[in-house]
Amino acid sequence: MFQFRSFRRYIFQFLALLFLPLMIFAQEEKASAFIMESLTYKFHPKWSIYIELQQRSLENIPTPDYYEFKGGITYFLTPNHQPLIGLGRYITYTDHNVSKQEFRIWAQYVFIHYLNRFKFEHRGRVEQRFFYEPQKKTHSEANRYRYRLNITVPVNNPKVEPKTFYLNSFEEIFFVNDSPAFARNRFYFGGGYQFSQLFSIGTGYMNQKEFLQDGHKIYHFGYLSLNFNIKDSGKDSGHNIPVAD
Repeated sequence: MFQFRSFRRYIFQFLALLFLPLMIFAQEEKASAFIMESLTYKFHPKWSIYIELQQRSLENIPTPDYYEFKGGITYFLTPNHQPLIGLGRYITYTDHNVSKQEFRIWAQYVFIHYLNRFKFEHRGRVEQRFFYEPQKKTHSEANRYRYRLNITVPVNNPKVEPKTFYLNSFEEIFFVNDSPAFARNRFYFGGGYQFSQLFSIGTGYMNQKEFLQDGHKIYHFGYLSLNFNIKDSGKDSGHNIPVAD
């Protein structure tokens, strides 16, 4: 009988092997894997909802030790100006026990513009984060501020539509109210294929650098996403392409 847990473990192992040449670095750097499933439903020309699931192996491939469940609602001021309100639940495991739980709410604004085939997506986000560490029985909270520039370019068609290969890359920076204020940097490069109006798949490599008070930590993620896009109405030039978040 098919078991999803075993299948997911094989996917994490595959990502680890696929990106292993990029992950052989200093001992303090981590080879990690990142799987995402997303659903975008544009139920009105001015409104859409977004739901996302994530599983990551941060410390020990191929065992997932971090999970996300989040979503939001977007209002289209115009096709190129898109504010969103979102919330999510985040759980981190250490030695198979829950070590941290997080509830997060955020507001973001996306501005999109085009240069020939290139789609430039600027995203600014403000987050309020609430933490609980069950082993310590402690509560805390924090603010975080993010900016991301994401670039997508279709390869074999003028825009991302069914039967289109695409490339995309982003750079994202994170700031907090603590020290160090510059808390994280992410760089991603990858691509994907839009199979139909409904479904696309993406894969790539993401470098994530965490800046800590006593140094830094670097994660090298192999990334895979499965994206579902329902009733993508409106005048946007192509499909919504979710990337690692």
